[in-house]
Amino acid sequence: MFEQKTVFVIGAGASREVGMPLGEELKGKISEFLRWDRSYSGGFREMCERYVSQPNQYRDAALSITRGLPHAISIDNFLHTHAENEEIKTVGKMAIVKCILESESVSLLSQFKYSNTDTINPHDLPDFSKFWCEAFFKMANEFVSSDDVADIFSNVSMIVFNYDRCIEFYIWKALQRYFLISEIDSLNIVKSMNIVHVYGSVGDIVGNWGGDTRFGLDLDFHSLQKRSLEVKTFTEQKDSRKSQEIQSILKKSEVIVFLGFSFMEINLKILEIDTSSSARVYGTSYGISDQNQIFIKRKLCELLKLSSNPIVSLENEKCGNFLENYRSPILHG
Repeated sequence: MFEQKTVFVIGAGASREVGMPLGEELKGKISEFLRWDRSYSGGFREMCERYVSQPNQYRDAALSITRGLPHAISIDNFLHTHAENEEIKTVGKMAIVKCILESESVSLLSQFKYSNTDTINPHDLPDFSKFWCEAFFKMANEFVSSDDVADIFSNVSMIVFNYDRCIEFYIWKALQRYFLISEIDSLNIVKSMNIVHVYGSVGDIVGNWGGDTRFGLDLDFHSLQKRSLEVKTFTEQKDSRKSQEIQSILKKSEVIVFLGFSFMEINLKILEIDTSSSARVYGTSYGISDQNQIFIKRKLCELLKLSSNPIVSLENEKCGNFLENYRSPILHG
């Protein structure tokens, strides 16, 4: 169990371990979905023609996104650039929700489908050994009795920069299987967790908690439109009360762990606090050059107001391996 106030800062690389798309792949999926081409079935054009009386009102926005997206760092960055264009924002967010839900439905987590009462062959169970949530859950359940399961995450907070619900879904299922508790009891524990989705999410994880956005669900036009309102751009996030919540979480932290985070300047700024901190900082820097790591460490010390002689350790590892290797420092200091 986590003994100290521990904050996990989660980026897109963390969900990649179960098959969720990173920036370039997500851009490709969005462009494919928004193709305004009669030879292409199942996309946004067909959805508009089925549900909207004047589908061409969305055509220009869809075409603008597909033409501009190859030149963008990410879909988020493109929507930030066009923050004043309501049509582009609406269509772009609908495409994000559609593609994230679709990716959830074919991710490794989609195989996590058996109930506690099913009789199954162990060989049919999905292998989550490379997913960081498995290592995280083992860290959390160490020496925790079933009587104390409600408090298992009492010292854990998460600041999540992803739209997907992979963390919540995995923990919901893992709690049921490890502690032999009901779906409802497990769900209540997940709901009690201090998880902040910085830019919103595509919804909640099950039908009776959020209505129409079960994990991996296929939504119609109007449901997509409704869920897209929960997805925020860089610009919109600045105006939300989440900034204060993030500040509060970080100020109380004793350990901060970055997983799959790209350390983009605009996202780092969100983590800036206004009081000094003695937190220890650990994280993954998979694929990040040594030169950029030096800059990132300096930036983290500056934004998190870390005290003299700070502990800031970044490793060029994937998230699951990193948590295995840093288990003791993170758990026990």
